[in-house]
Amino acid sequence: MRKSDGLDTTEVLNIAEEFARDRGIDDVVVASTGGDTGVEAIKNPER
Repeated sequence: MRKSDGLDTTEVLNIAEEFARDRGIDDVVVASTGGDTGVEAIKNPER
């Protein structure tokens, strides 16, 4: 796993997308307590 402290929302989602694709993972659940990450994730559901 990689620490996401200090990264912005887009960077974190890009890292998650790359991680999932590298491992053949098709679906990812985004859980966020801050709000911005969840909003950003639903903007591009095909990510």
